Amino acid sequence: MDEKMKILEMLDAGKITPEQASELIKAIGEKEESYSSQPNQAHNYNQTNHTHHNSHTHHNSHTHHNSHTHDNAHSRSDEPRHNNGARAGEAKGPSFGEIAADLGVRLGGIAKEWEPKVKEIAGVMAEKTVDFADKVTKEMTKAVEPKPGDRPPGSGGGQHSSHHHSRMRSEPTRPTVRPDRLSERSFELLVSSTGSELVLAGFNQPVTVKGYNGDKITAKITYRAKQPGADIELISYGNKYILNYDAAAFSEVGVDAYVPEKLFNIVNISNANALLHISGINTGMFNASAAGGKVELSRICAADGRIDAVNSVVSAANLDIENMKLESSNAPINLSITDYSSFNDYRWTVETSNGRISANIPSTPAMGYHIRAASALGNVKLGLTGMEYSLNSNANVEARSANFDTCAKRVSISFESSNDSIVIN
Repeated sequence: MDEKMKILEMLDAGKITPEQASELIKAIGEKEESYSSQPNQAHNYNQTNHTHHNSHTHHNSHTHHNSHTHDNAHSRSDEPRHNNGARAGEAKGPSFGEIAADLGVRLGGIAKEWEPKVKEIAGVMAEKTVDFADKVTKEMTKAVEPKPGDRPPGSGGGQHSSHHHSRMRSEPTRPTVRPDRLSERSFELLVSSTGSELVLAGFNQPVTVKGYNGDKITAKITYRAKQPGADIELISYGNKYILNYDAAAFSEVGVDAYVPEKLFNIVNISNANALLHISGINTGMFNASAAGGKVELSRICAADGRIDAVNSVVSAANLDIENMKLESSNAPINLSITDYSSFNDYRWTVETSNGRISANIPSTPAMGYHIRAASALGNVKLGLTGMEYSLNSNANVEARSANFDTCAKRVSISFESSNDSIVIN
């Protein structure tokens, strides 16, 4: 009952929406029902944690909100400080993420029963905007989830595939992790084949990822642990390359990495409350996510791209992405494109709320544009020449190049802003 009262108090204070309150109350009911039907669950889970060095074993991982029994209650109460500045127990009261953790609901649960453990690399992004964090978590889960037949043989039996948990540089002994002290570790990992996947996530420290013409990931990881024994490492499993750690064991994780620019077919990079900088990546699927901090993107080439930002200014230069959705809230978007070179038919959606959109795009006789731009409370300015307008008002514009149907390269872009101007030149 205390948990439900906390939720109702948060709802009354406007800290969560009715939909979020409903999901949390539903999660409490599922947990209580689980406890009543399985009285020995907590005891068995503690044994499992002891066997696996206190790594969380997650059940029903495909469910959106998983129910868990946590024997290390102190790790839930010591959540990292986020933009609202509150920690558990301070006068501002618990955040939505801390209440959810107290109820055993993990928003970022992607850990699996396979070796090595892939821990909750994106769960830390749930604090500021729950809907956004849920979406990011789903994408991170897909990126690291083993496919049928992809599970390593045996969980402790000695026969493992040769690429399992491979590191180019391995330390004879792991460095001592001192809680609350900013530390660094360096990793070097060979990327053995094309068509690989890259998953990197940080929080409360800058994440910088740069592509280069090579075949190794070289990364310096900056982190602040909350507890002794917290582990963070760069691992490979099959064709997946992952920065592997349990977010609950750290208050900060930063990344400074050089990665092969053309060897990854899927790239997932995220950060919260600090700079996210990505440049020089050529991939099939590009996903970048940020909550708080600034987003800087340059020289990204991809067949498909998804860029999500909450409370983050987005500055992007030379995005050569065939199909792209760029979505931001509470901050402006600045685009600077000098060339569309790799594809012939580009389709983009660029949206923001509470922010201005500024786009500089190339204009040549061989380039055909179909532009839609709408702002609910702002003005729209389209400065491209040779355009034929079907709509042309202060807040709503649609226009096509006169030779759009016969152009060798066609670019269709939809711009939307809720309450600020849109300027396209």
